[in-house]
Amino acid sequence: MDIVKVIALLMIVFVIAFGGVLLVHTSRLEKEIKEEISPGGEVRKIHEDAGDEV
Repeated sequence: MDIVKVIALLMIVFVIAFGGVLLVHTSRLEKEIKEEISPGGEVRKIHEDAGDEV
């Protein structure tokens, strides 16, 4: 029973670690995509603000 519990714990730890790595990679990809989109969004905001000020 002890060996089974150790294997089960190792599998759980591996799944949690693998999920964490996937979350980190997906969040980095989302940040890169947002950074690519944000310059256009910032330009639009600047134009909108300029239009509002005028």
